[in-house]
Amino acid sequence: MTQAFLDLIRSSPNVLIYASTPTCAPCRAIGPIVARFADEHKGEIEVIKVDASNPTVAKALNVQAVPAFIAFRHGTEFGRILGSRVTREKLAEVAGL
Repeated sequence: MTQAFLDLIRSSPNVLIYASTPTCAPCRAIGPIVARFADEHKGEIEVIKVDASNPTVAKALNVQAVPAFIAFRHGTEFGRILGSRVTREKLAEVAGL
């Protein structure tokens, strides 16, 4: 993880990390749901997709399975959901919106 990435998580009021991998079919399937959520909540939350096949990223975020969604508020993790049965409503709930 770069220092700039960590600074972004710490400095933004609301961040939702979307951890996926290029080979994850369920991750690709829910991509449009995540994109729509990001569009609907632009200005409220920063949605950032990361490649969890990078061991440094996976370890830093404690991602052991994908897809994973990790919500941060001012740099502190406060919510996490795993799996492909995600809806925009579930994303809003984990993100505290």
